[in-house]
Amino acid sequence: MTMLRLRNLLLILLLFASLSACRRDDNPVSESSAPPGNFFTVNGAGFNNRTFTIPETLPLPILPPKFALYDSTLRTTAVFQIAEFNFTDSSATAISFTFRGNRAGVYEGTSVGAQLQLGRRNFAAGDTAASGTVISNTSFRVNVTRYDDAQKRVQGRYNGTFREVGPSGATVTVTGEFDVPITSIFFPIGSGSATEHLHDLNKASIRLHTLFNQP
Repeated sequence: MTMLRLRNLLLILLLFASLSACRRDDNPVSESSAPPGNFFTVNGAGFNNRTFTIPETLPLPILPPKFALYDSTLRTTAVFQIAEFNFTDSSATAISFTFRGNRAGVYEGTSVGAQLQLGRRNFAAGDTAASGTVISNTSFRVNVTRYDDAQKRVQGRYNGTFREVGPSGATVTVTGEFDVPITSIFFPIGSGSATEHLHDLNKASIRLHTLFNQP
């Protein structure tokens, strides 16, 4: 059961992280900033500027709480931060986002997409399906202050407005910071690497994007 719950969490996180490489901002604007931390703050939908700090480990060490992946085929970086995970009901407090590139700079508009899980509630922002259209009433911006291929480290800050998946359409604002290792980790969700699952889940992400834009 534990492995199944891990699989469900990772599928939720990877769903929104599955961006296509069909669009990429080749000229992001660089910005300088001090070294960031690992946390995000949520405001709205019952959360009053609540900050979630990313731990060093989770109860089950096979699942790292913070990491990044780079897919050279999609030319996309995916960042994951997991603050909490409940093995009883598979709920989690986590954020994942992608940006099209592998260097420092500011990414926004159709070059980014993000997903936020708050317990059993899921929110999304940006262009999660790489369709060239940002989900209505949402935005996401990530300022990558360091992208170090040699040291396998990526750092930066982000902010955005998310919409809840489903009929409520509730919105939350999120600000956060990340300082995570770039890894080639393999997940216990079937055969193949996480980047292969990014490819597989792209179709599901496109279907979700269609759901958001229905009248």
